[in-house]
Amino acid sequence: MIECTVVVLNIEERSAKEVFGLPDNMKLKSSMTLFEYISEAGSVFTLVLDKFLCGERCEKTLQYWKKCKVINLFFNLPESTSIY
Repeated sequence: MIECTVVVLNIEERSAKEVFGLPDNMKLKSSMTLFEYISEAGSVFTLVLDKFLCGERCEKTLQYWKKCKVINLFFNLPESTSIY
C-alpha cells in the first residue's frame, strides 16, 4: 500500500479528481484517512491528504473507526487517539 501511495504522491500538477475521477477521488480521501489513522505521524498517507485534498480528512471514516474498539485494540490505539 505504501508503494502505491508513493506513486500517487509523485503525480504532479493534477488534482485527485483529475487523476481518479468521480467517485474514486472520494474513495482516495476515505482510504488515505483510514491508513493515516492507523499509521505513525507524518506518513505518506498524510502527505497525500495534504497534497491532493488540501489536508481534508474524511469525517465519516474517522467517526466510524473511532467507534470500532476492536480495530483500536488491534492497532493498540487508545480510544481517544487523535491524528490532529
